[in-house]
Amino acid sequence: AWAYTTTPNAWQAMTSLDTGAPAVRITTISAVPEPATYGLMALGALVVGAAVRRKQQQG
Repeated sequence: AWAYTTTPNAWQAMTSLDTGAPAVRITTISAVPEPATYGLMALGALVVGAAVRRKQQQG
């Protein structure tokens, strides 16, 4: 026998009624970027800016 339960914190668990052990656990993740994401975006912008500047200086 199986039961499907949902809690308010976006936790969804499917547990076995025989053992009570979790069978499947799904978590909703918020869409907040990590600081490393901002660092990589800034590095990419610097590289693109340097390439544009170099191209303008050459021609």
